[in-house]
Amino acid sequence: YYIQSINDSVLQLAAHTDLQLDAIQSIVVHTVRAAMALVCDPIEQKRRPKLMIDAQFSVPFNVALGLVKKRVSFVDFTPAEFANADILRLMDRVTCRVDPALDAQYPAVWPARVEVTLTDGRTLTAATQYAKGDPRNPLSLDEVIAKHRSIVAGIVDQATDDAILDFILRLETKSDFSDLTRVLKRFVLPA
Repeated sequence: YYIQSINDSVLQLAAHTDLQLDAIQSIVVHTVRAAMALVCDPIEQKRRPKLMIDAQFSVPFNVALGLVKKRVSFVDFTPAEFANADILRLMDRVTCRVDPALDAQYPAVWPARVEVTLTDGRTLTAATQYAKGDPRNPLSLDEVIAKHRSIVAGIVDQATDDAILDFILRLETKSDFSDLTRVLKRFVLPA
């Protein structure tokens, strides 16, 4: 959860049409003290994830991935992206700092601010008070479906995923889970 507000801020910056990746000189992530030991330090290690779990807990990787791909998606936490030259270059430009003003809001709020300084001297800044998915900033139904699909991509086929989603989206109308059990049995135990 410590990275979600950071990612949302990065995605705001990635949406800038004038942001050229090769013009990024530095990236400063302002966060809360509680985040530092888990997702920022030691910075050298966080800049070179080797496994998916390392990348999930790496601010530099999440920031670089968001800027390069303009998304932070489960399907991108792969060895190929850990070795992506653009991501490696940007990870080396990321530093993390505790911001006392943000820290004072924690844990009621898990805010973040990201500043990207460009080689021409300009600084682009984006901040997030409530991460997308927080009850104070909920996901739309389309965003929930997109997130679900990104998580199961490559794991279940489209027909199975459609059946799972159909069940989930009509959960309140179901008297039991037998329909879902049948779908999952076909997936786990193919005929």
